[in-house]
Amino acid sequence: MWADGFRGDARHLNDRMSMVLTSPDSPEIMKDFADSRDWDYPVASYHGTQFAHEMGFAEDREGRTFYAPGVSALVKDGDKIMRVSYDSFGPGDLYNTPWHFFEMFPKSVNGWMPKY
Repeated sequence: MWADGFRGDARHLNDRMSMVLTSPDSPEIMKDFADSRDWDYPVASYHGTQFAHEMGFAEDREGRTFYAPGVSALVKDGDKIMRVSYDSFGPGDLYNTPWHFFEMFPKSVNGWMPKY
């Protein structure tokens, strides 16, 4: 749901910075899913790397890797790439407007979760 919302934001964000959505899925799966959702911004796969772990958005437990959605702001400083800020995504966060609209109505969120 967050990635769907970025369709309207990508043009504005790219006026100030580059934006890329990353995923642990294989490049083929990632491309097919992005195409099916009409995402009009770049997507990249970090399949087979430790990128999500290094960014703090993956945790290994019980023999499995659990991924958490979030955002990192990375900047290039000479030959180095540094993360200057980050945040997590989740119900009610500042990055996804539907949650705030749901709160305006009598049923509120009431256990609703995104379908993807």
